[in-house]
Amino acid sequence: MGGDLLVAPVMEKGAVARKVVLPPGKWLADDGKTYIGPATVEVVSPIERLPYFLQSCMAQVSE
Repeated sequence: MGGDLLVAPVMEKGAVARKVVLPPGKWLADDGKTYIGPATVEVVSPIERLPYFLQSCMAQVSE
């Protein structure tokens, strides 16, 4: 997986969102949104969702 996959689970009890620091590059989130890093984004993450981000080159390979 290396640096092309970033997984961002909520680690704080009772929290439903968290801030995620994205490294430089284009990132595709599991919810379909695209982000350009470096950036800090807030991700809503209820208990049934495990947010993850694929770096753009990785997302093209998996399609």
